Amino acid sequence: MSRTVALTDAIVEALPFADSGQYVIRDLTLSGFFVVVGTRSKTFTIQVATNGSTGARSSRRKSVGRFGALTTRGARTLAKNMVGELTAAQTEAPKPQQITLSIAWARYEQFLVEHQRSERTIEGYRHHVINYFRDWHDIPLIELANAPDRVDKRHRDLTLNHGSYAANGGMRTLSAIYNNTARTILELRRLNPVEAVRFNRELRRQTALTGAELPKWFAELDLFENKIRRHFHVITLLTGSRPDALKKAKWSDINIDERVWHFPNPKGGDERAFDIPLSDKLISLLNALKADAAKDYPAGSTYWIFPGSTGPGHVTATKEPRTKLTKWGNDLRQSFRTFATMAGVAEIYIRVFMNHKDRDVSTGYLNLLPIWPELVRSQTLIINKIEDEARRPIF
Repeated sequence: MSRTVALTDAIVEALPFADSGQYVIRDLTLSGFFVVVGTRSKTFTIQVATNGSTGARSSRRKSVGRFGALTTRGARTLAKNMVGELTAAQTEAPKPQQITLSIAWARYEQFLVEHQRSERTIEGYRHHVINYFRDWHDIPLIELANAPDRVDKRHRDLTLNHGSYAANGGMRTLSAIYNNTARTILELRRLNPVEAVRFNRELRRQTALTGAELPKWFAELDLFENKIRRHFHVITLLTGSRPDALKKAKWSDINIDERVWHFPNPKGGDERAFDIPLSDKLISLLNALKADAAKDYPAGSTYWIFPGSTGPGHVTATKEPRTKLTKWGNDLRQSFRTFATMAGVAEIYIRVFMNHKDRDVSTGYLNLLPIWPELVRSQTLIINKIEDEARRPIF
C-alpha cells in the first residue's frame, strides 16, 4: 500500500497500524518525505536521490522521527534540514557547521534503533530533545562545544523548572548525542560541553513495599475491574521483572514442562536475554491469567500473556493513579528484591532473577541448568514470604 497525500497530523493520526509488515504514505508537499506505518509505530522518513562515484543513480533513506514525538510540520522541517546532509554525504563528509542538534539527534536515534534499544529508552531521549532543547534544534554542535557555559546554564534552568533528576537526565541525553556525532567529526573530538555541568546530587529512591503495606496494596488491587492489569501488577511483584519486558511477553516464551519463562529481548537488547524459573504457585497464577484473558480478550489471549485492546494487541500502559494503586512498576521490582532478601534467598540468585546488568564476575560463570531446581525452590520461598507478609494467599 502506497499513496501520496498532503500529510497532516489528523491524517497521520487516522492511519491504521499495519496488520503485518509496513506500508508507506508519501507527502504531496515535500518530495521524498513520507511516513512508514508499521504494526506499532508511525515513522517519518526522508529519501533523497544521489549520484554514486560511477554516475549511477541511487537513493539514501533516513528516519526523521516517530509521529507523536514529532508533529507532521516539525518532521517536515527537520526532513528539509536533513536533505543537505544526505546529498552532501555522496561527495564529502558534512562540515561541523552543518551538524545541528536536530541532525545529530536523528543520527543518534537511528543508532538506537539499529542497536535494538527499547522504544521506552528511545522515547526518553526523544522527550528530552523535544522538551528541553527545542530552541537549540538549529544550533550546530560545534557552537555548543565552544560555549560550555551555555550548556551549564541550561542545566541550571532545567533544574529550576523541571527538577534535579530531570535536569541531569536531559544533560546525559545531550552528552550521548554529542559523543555519537563526535565519533565521525574530527573537529568535535574535544571536551564534551556537558563536562562543564555540575550535576545535581541524586539519592537512591526507596519505593519498595514494606510488609506492613502489603495487605493494603492487595486490597487496592482487589478493586480493579480489569483482571489483566491486576494479574500484571501481581506478577511484576512475584517475579521482579521489568514492566517493559512483561508487557511484550508471549505464551511461546513459556515452557511449563521445563519450568522456564524466557525473556528474549529485555532492556539492553537480545544480548541480555534471560530465563526465570516457574514455581508451582507462579504456574497456577499464569493459568488463572490465561483463563481470564480468554474471556476478556479472546483474540489476543493465545499469543500475548497480557493482551489488551491497543494497537499492538498487548498491554502498553501500566501506570496507575497513586490514589488507586500506591505502588506499581519499578516500585514492585524493588519490593521483590526486599522480600527475596527477607526470605533468605542468596544474593547471587536474586541477581539472576532480576537480570541485573551489574552482576559480579562470578555470576557470569554460573551454569544455571544444574541449579534450576534450587532457583524454583527460591522463587517459592519468595512468594511464600510475600503471602505471609500480606496475611493472605495470592490466588
